[in-house]
This record gives sequence, C-alpha cells and structure tokens, in this order.
Amino acid sequence: MNDCEECIVYQIRHNTSEAEECPGCGKKTLIWKQSDFGTPHMACTECAYTIGVDLNTPCELDLAFDQKVLIVIAPQSELPAKDIIVTMAKDFEMNSIQMRTKLIEGFSIEMSFEKLEKVIKFLKDNRITYKVEGYEDLRKKYPFYSECRYPYSHMQFYLRNDK
Repeated sequence: MNDCEECIVYQIRHNTSEAEECPGCGKKTLIWKQSDFGTPHMACTECAYTIGVDLNTPCELDLAFDQKVLIVIAPQSELPAKDIIVTMAKDFEMNSIQMRTKLIEGFSIEMSFEKLEKVIKFLKDNRITYKVEGYEDLRKKYPFYSECRYPYSHMQFYLRNDK
C-alpha cells in the first residue's frame, strides 16, 4: 500500500499528473510544479499563468498522527544508569525518583505519535524492555516520505528521527 500515490507532490515528482485547461490562455497547458521551497502550485507552460494552492496531502489528513500510543515498560530486573533514568524522567514528564520507582514496578504511559519515535529509539539504545500498543509505522504507508520535499508533510518528523 502506497498512500503517497494519491498525493500531488508524489505525482509531480513522478510526472503522473495531467495538464488542465489554463484560465489565462484556454489551452490544456496548466501543470503542477513544486517550488524550491517544496510547495506545489500550478503554472501554464504557454502564458506563464500561475495558481497558488493551499492543499492537504494524504499524510496531513491521516488521523493516525493524532492518535495517542501506549508504551508499556516492563518491570526492569536491572536498573539503567542514573543519567539514563534522569533522561527518561524528562521524556516521561516526571522526576527521577518517580521514574526509578516506575522502572522497578513497570508502568504504561500514553504519548503523542511524534514523540514516540524518539522514545522508542532511546529505549532500544538503553536496552529497556518495553512494548508499544496501537502503533502503526507510517513509513510503510507513505514510503515516499524520504524523497518528499513538501515542508508541511507530517512525515517530516521521520526524516528528523532517521538521521
């Protein structure tokens, strides 16, 4: 499944959008283009007529980005180093004593989709046992994200986290 195929930015890059009739000259020469900044617009190849657009891409409209995801941290048989506990406490918005107790007992917490990737990477890097419920890796649904230059794409945070 590639939901990017429905996006005009994808269609521009893969040259699959069709020309439309230009209101300026009346010819079927109005085509989609992408600016240097990454925003799409329409321009006539005959008369230089230009149309600016405000649009929502499929990933911008995807409700999965608004969902909260549940992370379940298992009781840890061995506690991580103090600096890791302090960092986790900040990420999970509690103090380090509370975090230490939670790591001993185990706990679950809901968090936003965008924050999740960073937290998962941190947990993996520090060998903290966890599982995630209600998470869909949207890189599979929107595989064009790494090439997409649309600045308002919700997939931009994956690019920041993939570095």
